Amino acid sequence: MTAEEDYTLILAEEGTYKLVRVIVNTDTDNGIESSESSDSLVFMDKIDDQFFDKKSFAQDKDFNENVTMQVRDIAVSCGVLDLNNRKQMFAFHNFCPAGLHFYRCPSVDKTVSALSFLNLLWFVDDLLDDKHLTQEESKDLIEQVCFFFGVSEQTSESTDSKFISISRYASAVRERLLGHVSQDWMNNFAQSYGKYARASLKETSNKKNCFSVEEYMRLRMYTSAVFPCQDLLSMLYDFEYVPCPDVERARFLCNRIISFTNDIFSFEKEYNSNSANLLKLIMIEREQLLSGAVGTCVSLLNQDICELLQIEKNLEQEEGWKAKFITGLKTMIQGNAIWSSGTKRYCTPTSPFADLRESWARQT
Repeated sequence: MTAEEDYTLILAEEGTYKLVRVIVNTDTDNGIESSESSDSLVFMDKIDDQFFDKKSFAQDKDFNENVTMQVRDIAVSCGVLDLNNRKQMFAFHNFCPAGLHFYRCPSVDKTVSALSFLNLLWFVDDLLDDKHLTQEESKDLIEQVCFFFGVSEQTSESTDSKFISISRYASAVRERLLGHVSQDWMNNFAQSYGKYARASLKETSNKKNCFSVEEYMRLRMYTSAVFPCQDLLSMLYDFEYVPCPDVERARFLCNRIISFTNDIFSFEKEYNSNSANLLKLIMIEREQLLSGAVGTCVSLLNQDICELLQIEKNLEQEEGWKAKFITGLKTMIQGNAIWSSGTKRYCTPTSPFADLRESWARQT
């Protein structure tokens, strides 16, 4: 027998779970018994998301520092980022580089605008994950941010000062984006953001995460915020997006790939938070160990990647914006994986995944 590491979720008290390490004995192919123990729970090399040579994601230090400094200064000036708050600054320096991997745009100005929006997503998401917020406060937060993006049911700015800083930041991000795009583009983008924001509120308001796997997979298409992040591609790479079946399907597949890859990376962070997580729901609903849930998820990811590459192949003869868009989607997918595999947001010494623990060890 070979002893392999695995994990199960045990209900500790109402609404919370304990992640328990177990050793599972499995028969070897040749029937020879062994007492060897193996840290076998890995996943990164099983996902077929290596579209480009990793050297193409090499980072320009001066470019990155310039962009990061400007993004940081905008957040500080609006009051959403405190330079003296070590927790906030640690999170900022771990999250901000994500966009520098998602997008390979040569324009500093446009990249600052895109990353400022990504940071708005992070600021709002972390506030919604705050267990001290009431449902009414969470709703007010979303309506405030949506108000400044022009998609709120409110007719005037709230007088509640609790979220004044995030509201000010949302307004600043909107004004920056309008420096690159038309009002019509901004209106469509605002609608896309509004769908994300209200889906996130629905998820975090469901404190017990009482979703079926299928319900969550549908909701995740909006709570991941991948759609508005995809919308930024036309601004960054200078093309007009025209909806049509092939690229709409590609958008959907890219969203699933990024969203469910993220659910693996963020499992340790999320299995006991206000956020739902695909691995957690599969483990509970289908009574699987973590390795089984990961296997289900990786299989789905690789099917979606195969279909996305087939769409790209079908579009090979077409010229113009579609090729730019598909390349942008693939860059987001691989960039997300590269960033996620190196950030201390997910790579911890206590991760159930050996490859994430090893990544953390290489950084210490």
